[in-house]
Amino acid sequence: MLTKQQIELLDTLLMPYPHQQFLREFKKAFESFFANPHNQDQLIVNIRILMGLRNLKTEELSTAAMKNRSYIGRLLRKDFPNFQPNFQTIISIAKALSVKPSVLLLTDLQNEFQSRLNEIE
Repeated sequence: MLTKQQIELLDTLLMPYPHQQFLREFKKAFESFFANPHNQDQLIVNIRILMGLRNLKTEELSTAAMKNRSYIGRLLRKDFPNFQPNFQTIISIAKALSVKPSVLLLTDLQNEFQSRLNEIE
């Protein structure tokens, strides 16, 4: 989990090209995610939605994210009391699901998908 000091450090990083924008987006999403502990449940829902869209099983996600299968399984079953994933865990899972990390932290992913589909139609 990022500390407030680490989050502030992200503000001072001057990374070239898309990396700087990525860090800003992720920092904003990460801060808002932890501002409301109920959003932790939403993270699990978002992971499950994206797994379903990609027809991924827990084992496949864990392999792609380079995380232990039992860890991912416990995460998806919400077996962790007071679970607060760290920066690297969210990035690894997002990469495995082929999405930006901030997508995992959306509070209403289903409505976001629906609104984007409506824009396309």
